[in-house]
Amino acid sequence: DAEDPGDGDCIIGLSAPMQEVYKKIGRVALTSEPVLVRGDSGTGKELVARALYQFSNRKDALFLPINCGAIPEKLLESEFFGHEKGSFTGAHERKIGKFEQADGGTVFLDEIGEMPLDTQVKLLRFLEDKVVTRVGGASGRKVDVRIVAATNRPLEQLVAEGRFRGDLYYRLNVVTIELPPLKERREDLPHLVRYFLRKHARANGIEPPAILPSALEALAEHDWPGNVRELENTIRRVLVQCRGHAIAPEDLGLEEIRSMAPGVDGAPTAPSPSLESLLGARLRRAHEELQSGGDCASVLPEIERLMVRVALDLTRGNQVQASKILGMSRNTLRKRIQEGLPG
Repeated sequence: DAEDPGDGDCIIGLSAPMQEVYKKIGRVALTSEPVLVRGDSGTGKELVARALYQFSNRKDALFLPINCGAIPEKLLESEFFGHEKGSFTGAHERKIGKFEQADGGTVFLDEIGEMPLDTQVKLLRFLEDKVVTRVGGASGRKVDVRIVAATNRPLEQLVAEGRFRGDLYYRLNVVTIELPPLKERREDLPHLVRYFLRKHARANGIEPPAILPSALEALAEHDWPGNVRELENTIRRVLVQCRGHAIAPEDLGLEEIRSMAPGVDGAPTAPSPSLESLLGARLRRAHEELQSGGDCASVLPEIERLMVRVALDLTRGNQVQASKILGMSRNTLRKRIQEGLPG
């Protein structure tokens, strides 16, 4: 089952752009050439790197990821190649670098566009001769490791600006795999949603909830600037907030996400949904549940909790005023709050 998360993450998608990605992985996985994976943030570049590793003849050795943008410049060379004891301040013992540790396997260099120029020179030399010399060491050691690099930055522009070496770019660019943004493969959304629902429901020890067609339509209409990572985080949030009912559009929080996105003048672009629209959405969801044989007994309590939340928003959390507006006792109001309010 392609939507069953199993024991680990995998690439999900049946769209034409993803079929091209799969074909490219299949063609190059068994080679030893470096691969450059390109795509926006959140598109799944590390998953592609891991797939190249898993389908290669190197899968019995190590796969070691390194985020080139997260390691201080002075330590990056040591991270790659290791160092000898006493080679610099703080080098209290010998360290084996990632390239040496992964001998026979694969090293994934994420955010390679952030790599300092000095380190780029050393990486290029390693790609040419596959020899590791530890910082402070006198001799080198031959290692067999495949390099998969990834970036969300325009390397050609960085080369033109003198911020990325042209010779390293051409050495890495032997094979390139381009990952499409999620908005260019919307037909994959239902598969991704079901995959993430199963994955995170399993992680939380719960049954994955159903998702209404109207909620899938709402997800398909969102532009997903954060791509698959944003979708996954949305599903994780929904799972935490949903309580025993099918996921509906108002559970997704997409209006809030869009309202926080800057418009042309830098201001939020969308107002909060009105009480009328929230009630209408909940009743439409109940109608869909009824048509599919579901139980609508929870509609009135849910609407009451929704009204409590709106009243508390209006009174800035003043429970005395909110209880008067709603015509209920403070004890009843507290009980509704303890039962959980919709987000």
